Parts: sequence; structure tokens; C-alpha cells
Amino acid sequence: MRFASSWGLRGRLIFLGTAGLAVGLAIGGILLVAVLRSTLEGAVDDAAGQTALEVAALIDAGRLPDPIPSGGTTIVQVVDDAGQVRAASAGGDRLVASVPPGTLTAGPGRLGYLSGYRFGVSEVVRVVTVLAGPAGDRQTVVVAVPAGEIEESVRVVAGGLLVGYAILLTAAVALAWRLVSATLRPVTALREGAEEITGTGSRATLPVPAVRDEIHELAVTLNGMLARLDAARGRQRAFVADAAHELRSPLTSLRTQLEVAAAVERRDVAD
Repeated sequence: MRFASSWGLRGRLIFLGTAGLAVGLAIGGILLVAVLRSTLEGAVDDAAGQTALEVAALIDAGRLPDPIPSGGTTIVQVVDDAGQVRAASAGGDRLVASVPPGTLTAGPGRLGYLSGYRFGVSEVVRVVTVLAGPAGDRQTVVVAVPAGEIEESVRVVAGGLLVGYAILLTAAVALAWRLVSATLRPVTALREGAEEITGTGSRATLPVPAVRDEIHELAVTLNGMLARLDAARGRQRAFVADAAHELRSPLTSLRTQLEVAAAVERRDVAD
């Protein structure tokens, strides 16, 4: 923080306070966006998982239609252990499995984000898989949901937070400036009071703030110091006056003696 070393006390206090607030807001914003993203991803995965379970129930009952019904932009594929596509939704690929077979053999679950080009869409997708079918004919239900709405929602919230934080920081700087200026006003009064002390002998004191804080204690201490200096100056003046008086008496007597001796000498010369 060398760049702030040349700032005044007011500037450093405002900088430290604003920097602390900015860091706190940034951490809070990052956490908020992370929680929002996690919540949205969880909601999409839950919906995709529910669709996958419904399709798995149709497979187990032997009533799987082709194409597989799916709502909105959801893409569904049913892939066997050999990697062959058994059935797909209207928007799904019926020839090539959209998810690599090696990924499917890892077991059912949430695969997270995958590239959308495998599913014929331009955006990333959230993928959930569920196992279905009898033991001799295991099949995997793959459900993919485009994640563009998640990204858009996160982008809108993040943009709103940036604008709101900018406004909040501006207001915080203005408020901090007023508060710090009010806090340092007694210090300015002390400085102006010190400038009025001329050292000409007039008794002067510094203004003492009404609020009993550290500046109040400093003013009281400085006034005590000024009182002690004034008392020391008074004692010095008294000492100088006494010394002058003590020196004046012998000098006057010696002068008188010299004047008498000079007069006697002039009279003797005249005679």
C-alpha cells in the first residue's frame, strides 16, 4: 500500500473502509452466484432425473413408445450395453449414442455438463442417466437438458449484483467521507487552536471536544502541557526579575562610590 502512504488520514481511512466493504461484497456476491448456480443445476438435474425414471419405468413395463415423449427441449435416448440406440425422443439421435459408452458403463447418475454438439444443440447440456431393463438386457436412459437458461439466469443476476454493488460502493464512499470528516473535525479545531498560540505570554488553551474520546484526552493532555509551559515561563521571568534586582543594588553602590571618588579627585587638583 505504498501508493496510499502519501494520502492524508481521511483518504487512508476511507480507502481502508471502502476496500473492506468491497471485498466483503465481492465474497458475498460470489457465494450468492455460486449458490444460485448450484440451485438451478439441482432443479434441472431433478427434472431430468424424474424424466429418466419415468422412461425407465416404461422400459421395465415393456411399454416404451418410439419416439419417446419428452417435454420442451429435453432430449432422451435409450442405449443398450453394446452402445446401440434402442429409442430416442423426437429431437434425439437415433443412430449414434450421444454419450460415449465408457461413460455409461460407469453407472447411473448425474454426469453434469457435457458439450451440446453430441445432442444436436449449440449450448451445453446437463445430463442424467438411469439404468433400466432386465438383467439380461440392461439399458441406460440418457436425459439431456440444455443449460442455456441456467447460464442466462446466472448472467442476469451477476450483472444486477455488479450494478447494485457499484451504486452501494459509491454511496458508501460518500457516507464514509462525511463520517470521517465529522470525526476529524476536532483534530482540525486542535490544529487551528495551536496556530493561534503565539507565545507572546498570553494564556491560551486548545479547544476540548465535548465527546470523551481519544481526541478529548489528547486535547486535555496538550492543555496540561501548555499550562506547565506557562508556569515554567512565569518562574523563569520571576527568576530573571529577581536576578536583575540583586545585580542592580551592588552596581548602584559602586557607581556612587566612583562618582564621589572622582569629585574628590577634581577638588584636590583644583586646590
